[in-house]
Amino acid sequence: MPETPSCHEIELKLELSPESAETLLASPVLGGACDDVEHHALYFDTPDHSLRRARLTLRIRREGGDTIQAVKAGNGSAGLFARGEWELPVHGSEPVADGRSPVPALLGNRFAELAPMFAVPVTRRRCRIERDGATIDLALDRGTAVAGDRRTHFCEVELELVAGPSGPLFALARQIDAVVPVRIAVQSKAERGYALLGDAPDAVHAAKVRLDPDADLAGTFAAVASACLKHYRLNEAILLNRPTPEAIHQARVALRRLRSAMTLFRGLLTGPEEAKLTNRLRKLARVLGAARDLDVLSIRAEGALRDRLLAAREDAYAALGARLDAAKTRRLPLDLVAWIAEGAWRSDPATARLRETPLRVFAAAALDRLRRKVRKHGKDLAKIHPDARHDLRKDAKKLRYAVEFLAPLFATEPETKTRKAFVKALRRLQDDLGALNDRQTAQERIAGFGLADTPEAERMLSGWDEAALLADATEALRAFRRREPFWP
Repeated sequence: MPETPSCHEIELKLELSPESAETLLASPVLGGACDDVEHHALYFDTPDHSLRRARLTLRIRREGGDTIQAVKAGNGSAGLFARGEWELPVHGSEPVADGRSPVPALLGNRFAELAPMFAVPVTRRRCRIERDGATIDLALDRGTAVAGDRRTHFCEVELELVAGPSGPLFALARQIDAVVPVRIAVQSKAERGYALLGDAPDAVHAAKVRLDPDADLAGTFAAVASACLKHYRLNEAILLNRPTPEAIHQARVALRRLRSAMTLFRGLLTGPEEAKLTNRLRKLARVLGAARDLDVLSIRAEGALRDRLLAAREDAYAALGARLDAAKTRRLPLDLVAWIAEGAWRSDPATARLRETPLRVFAAAALDRLRRKVRKHGKDLAKIHPDARHDLRKDAKKLRYAVEFLAPLFATEPETKTRKAFVKALRRLQDDLGALNDRQTAQERIAGFGLADTPEAERMLSGWDEAALLADATEALRAFRRREPFWP
């Protein structure tokens, strides 16, 4: 398998509506030399999707009189795509075993199993833009992914950095957003096609973060944060189309994971940008949280209380929709991508030594710190204030997310075995604390509606035995405190 691809592309992708595309085409933003092309791409994989599992795509694309086979490695996350690519001129529409790419080595004698999965015809306006020392290729794509009788239309702008610094790339993206509303795109054309091969999900769960143990600290944070942002954007797209309780939950989880990542690497993230972005994330999470709480409570309620909760949920959904449509919310992911890619924190002299810290050393110290915060809480949760229990729950979540982010760095057999027991104890603690929090939230919401003395409220709250929940959580905390760390 080759160590380096024939080229390395960095793209920023932006989604926009077909109407906005027409407006953009008529604007002066698409300056420079432009031309229009039509191309048709056919994507291949094995019946069991071996390439997809290996994070590879293989396509054959016809453009004019040329037919090019391209293999791409890695998936984009949160708008910014940095991928290896191997291209080969071919004749016809059958894949060719190009030894420079990873595909032949991956498939071996199964190469002949490659078959068409879906097609993506695209109409593209191409422009080359020179600005502030950077050369940027802009492509406005209007296309359709087609798999059998299923299809999905899309419209996106790709900004590929050909040469120079990345700053002008984001400046151009913001200039486009000033002309037409855009959102960062987190799906490649291949991912759009693969999505047609299954049922449309009600929500998207967090994917495992792939870390390179030899990466530096800045690159590791970028990988973690970008994965969290992609998790959010995939669920935000569902919410913009058809809000579902699970998508609300997963969007909220994604923001929690992102904020936890920013806490985990806080010593690295200097400057005022981090605080401003965290505040914006917190405000968005509150709106998601209000809707999520009412989703959970309305399932358990009955009678007049349920009617009141469902009415409140409608209002919360409307508030969430308005927040997601707001320009400031729409721009938040783009601001985050720019900060992750080129924020001042990457070159701050004050953190130069920290940025050189070996990744496992940093990870072990960070996990130690978070574990101590959870362990410091008292053994008897019944004797501490509900606010303190809530703080413990948040600390346990931060530790759980940190473990999920950093676990690939501790993958020896003994570390893996110890980690499984550690995570099991931590998950139990989280679940028990979550049940206590659900009861507390229900009590506060019911009181806020003025329905605390109703029979429906009493029946609902009686479903949570507070004494039993406290006993379970206390025992879970004791069990967790006995667990040894899986890191050195």
